[in-house]
Amino acid sequence: MSSKRKLTDSLKNLRKATDKLERALKIPVDRELVMEGTVQRYEITVELVWKTLQRALQYEGVYPKTPRWKRRT
Repeated sequence: MSSKRKLTDSLKNLRKATDKLERALKIPVDRELVMEGTVQRYEITVELVWKTLQRALQYEGVYPKTPRWKRRT
């Protein structure tokens, strides 16, 4: 699979995750299960943000290893 295709797929998955997180945040947090589900959606969204950013950087020729990676100038 090409890197452009992977990036496009990552962007689609990130959009879906953010949409689900937005819907979860609109639900009243009156039960523990609702809170846990919302936290899980947040964690998934953060993970997808990193993976999407990593793929976008790789598409541009930059290869970060970790989220704490910084480009040296």
